[in-house]
Amino acid sequence: MDGPFRAWGTFDGQYWTTKGDYGSYGLNSEVQGVKNTTQTYQGLLGSDFWRHSNVKGADNVPLLLDAVWCGGWPKHTDRPTATWQHVTSPEIQRFVLNRHLGFTNAVFLDLSVHKVGLKALWRLKWHRSFNINYAYDNDLFSGTFVEKLPNKIE
Repeated sequence: MDGPFRAWGTFDGQYWTTKGDYGSYGLNSEVQGVKNTTQTYQGLLGSDFWRHSNVKGADNVPLLLDAVWCGGWPKHTDRPTATWQHVTSPEIQRFVLNRHLGFTNAVFLDLSVHKVGLKALWRLKWHRSFNINYAYDNDLFSGTFVEKLPNKIE
C-alpha cells in the first residue's frame, strides 16, 4: 500500500535492524538517553536531548507518532514538502502524515495522547533547543501541502 497509510519496513536484519520488523509509528529520537551531553548526535548536542520524562513541559514533548520511519530528529528549520510524499527527509516530514483528516496521533512524554494538527507539529518541543515559533515567524508553510491543514492539538 502506498500513500500516507504505508508502513515502514520490512527490515532485512542488517545493521541495527531486526529481520522482518515493520510498523507505522515512529519515536521522537530526541528523547533518547544519550551519555555524552557535549557530543553531537544528528546535528544536536547531547544536552539538547530530553534523556528522561521528568521535565517541565512534558505535555508538549512528542514521544511516539504516526510515521513513515521508525524514528526521526526533527529540526525547527525543517520545511514541509510542497506535496505529500513518502520521504524521510527533512526529518519532521517522517511524521507529517495525513492519516486522520489533517491530524496525526501522538503520545507525549507525560504519556498523554492527543490528535495533533499536521501544521501544529512545528509547535511541539521536539528537543530542548527546538524553536516552536521559527516555522511561523519564517513562513515555512507557504506553498506547501500543510499550509491550510489544522494548527491545533486536541
